[in-house]
This record gives sequence, C-alpha cells and structure tokens, in this order.
Amino acid sequence: MNYVNDENLYKLLAAEYVLGTLVGKARARFQKLMMEYPQVTKAVWDWERYFSTMNAKLLPIEPPPALYKKIEAKLFAETGGDTDNIVPITPQPRQVKSSSSRLTIYSGLAAVVAVLIATFLIYQRPPVSPVEDKTVAIVQNSEAKSLWLIDIQDQGIVVTATANVTQYSDKDYELWMVPKQGDAPISLGVIPKSGKRSLTIVDGFDITNLAALAVSLEPLGGSPSGTPTEVLFTTDTVLLPTS
Repeated sequence: MNYVNDENLYKLLAAEYVLGTLVGKARARFQKLMMEYPQVTKAVWDWERYFSTMNAKLLPIEPPPALYKKIEAKLFAETGGDTDNIVPITPQPRQVKSSSSRLTIYSGLAAVVAVLIATFLIYQRPPVSPVEDKTVAIVQNSEAKSLWLIDIQDQGIVVTATANVTQYSDKDYELWMVPKQGDAPISLGVIPKSGKRSLTIVDGFDITNLAALAVSLEPLGGSPSGTPTEVLFTTDTVLLPTS
C-alpha cells in the first residue's frame, strides 16, 4: 500500500506515531517514510505541536482531601480504617494465564482508544494558532537514500542523521550555507553521524539569502581552513506551511 497517496491515512499514522501506539516494524516503516517524504514529516510535526499545545493548557488538579479518605478506607478496610494497625492480607493465588489475558486485553483497548482519539482529532481538532512556515531539507546520496533531515528554526538548526550515514572514526561531516550572491560558503557547524544535534544560528546566516545547503567531509572537529575541504552533497530547502 502506498501510504503517501492517502493523506488521511498517513496523518492517522502520524498521530499514532506521536502517541506511541505505532510500534515495531510499523514504526520503523513510518520513520523511513518520514525521511523520504516531507509531507509525512510535516504531519508528525503538526501532531507534536498540537499535543504539546494541548498539554500546556492542562492545569494540575489537586485531589480533594475526601478522596484520600475514601482511598484509605478501601485500602485499609480490614483494619476498620485504622492505618496504624494494618493487618497484612494474604494474596490469593492467581492464574497466570488469566492475568496475561487481561493484560493483553487492556493493552489492546488502550491502543484502540488512542487510535480512536487520533481519528477523531484529525477531523474535529480546532485550528491551532498560526506559526511561521518551516524550512526543511533532506540530504540524500547518489542512490536517493536519505542521510540527514535538516529543520531550520528561528532558535537554531536541528539535524537528524539516518542509519544510512557512513560512519568515520577519523572524520566529521560539516554543514554549509551556500549564499545566493555567490559569496563564500558559511559554516553552520559539524553535524551528527548518528542521532540528533542542534546547531546555533551563526552570524551571517540569512534564510532569504540561502541558495542551497552543502555537506562536506572534514577532519575531526570541522574544517581547519574555514572553507569546505571535500563537498559530498548539496540540497535545496523546502518551505512547509504549518498553518
């Protein structure tokens, strides 16, 4: 099945991915789609932003004192509610098979509820506050395999490496901004060989003057000369509307 051609489907999968109910091989396949299709990545970002906004609006609620009394009364019913004279209750034998079955049922119900919530929110969620568009880029090799996902934000640049990145113990990869006016490339910093890394916005970086991004292979720590030593990849940026 081509998930990317079905917008509602990949948005539903994105919601499950953010909720954590998409697991195992299905989660791995979806992560691959994220690296290959910017619209799938955007769907994940939308859900992360939406759930984060929802969570920020939830205020902690202190249970009323009467509730603690009810809990104590149930827990210490054998002592007549006297917590100072607790009589241990011998647990009754339980069938492992039954317990395991109930655990499976509860886990399944939790997953179903999460999916139902995600499905409902896809069609019913209120519009979130408008934010600026996202500028992203995906660096690929000659075989069209994704190597890095680059997310350019106001506060910094987040670079995520994929499993396709060649690991060098004696070399680093460095990210460069290629200006539109033909000026010398500007180093944006050393990027990760695995995992994720946030780069600080450097002086001279201007998204409106960005012609392309380039990745070079450098000695450990980055270019010693301030210019790319060996340019391996270049890529364009993509503007993703988020509102």
